[in-house]
Amino acid sequence: MKGRKWSLCVVLLLCAVLLGGCGEEMYELTEEEEYIIADYAAHVVAKHNSRQAKGLVALIEEPEEAVTEKIVEQESSGDSDEPEASETSDDNTDETQESAVELVSLQEALQVEDVAVVYERAQLQDSYIEGDYFALDASAGKKLLVLYFSLENEGETDVVFDMLSRSAAFTVSVDGADPVKSDLTILPSDLSSYQGNIAAGTQTDAVLLFQIPETENVDSILLTITQNGEARTVAL
Repeated sequence: MKGRKWSLCVVLLLCAVLLGGCGEEMYELTEEEEYIIADYAAHVVAKHNSRQAKGLVALIEEPEEAVTEKIVEQESSGDSDEPEASETSDDNTDETQESAVELVSLQEALQVEDVAVVYERAQLQDSYIEGDYFALDASAGKKLLVLYFSLENEGETDVVFDMLSRSAAFTVSVDGADPVKSDLTILPSDLSSYQGNIAAGTQTDAVLLFQIPETENVDSILLTITQNGEARTVAL
């Protein structure tokens, strides 16, 4: 009982001291200021009261394992884009390698042994004339691409060079454009249908004619020769 009286006395004494101040009038709060202070005080108390399940903020402690799992998931999702980019790059590299053409020599493409076939030059022409028995004009919007070759028999005996029986097909791709088939002609010097005897130690000329889209210059030529269903490509 005495203890309670002493406590009450102490409280009253403190109130007297605090309320007394220095003789200045007390600052009166507006209704809005009182509400802000009360709301803030309730917010602070509720936020830091771990035993409170209700209020402005109910503090719920999250298990440490759950926090770790969330961090790992976020890191995984952040890094997931990089492997995809790498896989795309690898796919593009594989496609480029698969699309690359394996080049061989002209001799290998023609599959001949006794006669050396040598590429001489390429020439763009509006028409091709040979003797007084053959003339070919380029179609509208086209140019004639004439490929010149030399057939050389370096052996000591005559050789029969026969491309006609091989039924070989010739196509060219100029500067990366779509392939174009050679023109069929009655020329005796047409390489695609050449059939004749080449004497020992001599050489003869041969040509291939192609009609390509009109152009003024040719930078690269890929000649593809197909025999028995097998295609071989030569860079001229």
